[in-house]
Amino acid sequence: MIFKKGADKNGSLAEMRVGEMRGGKGIVAIITSINKIDYSFVDVIVEYEFESVEEWPKHKMDKAIKQNRISKFKVINGGIDND
Repeated sequence: MIFKKGADKNGSLAEMRVGEMRGGKGIVAIITSINKIDYSFVDVIVEYEFESVEEWPKHKMDKAIKQNRISKFKVINGGIDND
């Protein structure tokens, strides 16, 4: 990846960390290692390894969303006291 004058074509700064997710053209990947960083005048050239992140099927995304919503609910006692 080449960062012209310290930023990529989308204006993102040349900051990359292992474990960070990057995306572009419908592909999402997680950086697994940074092998080399070079400078060419004002450009930053980064060589890194990554693993692509597969898109989840719709049913798996729906299940994860539902579990996340359920985890935020709290059970409270109603307003009726039977003493």
